[in-house]
Amino acid sequence: MSISRFHPPLWRPAAQRNLRNQWLKMSACRQQWIAACSVGTSHANSLANSYLSQTFVPMMKFGALSDVLISRRKL
Repeated sequence: MSISRFHPPLWRPAAQRNLRNQWLKMSACRQQWIAACSVGTSHANSLANSYLSQTFVPMMKFGALSDVLISRRKL
């Protein structure tokens, strides 16, 4: 038992190197995931805003502004 205490197993440096490499890959994938989540959230917001605009804007009363909108449609 005293021999193993002074001589670490040969696989240890390779395992540490492998762990470090995998950690770097995982960190890069995490950055890609964060970017993809941001883009996905932006698309979801645009889709929801578009749906709400098409559904509820025609029913809204704009008062004097509605005359401007009507005149713009005629142009």
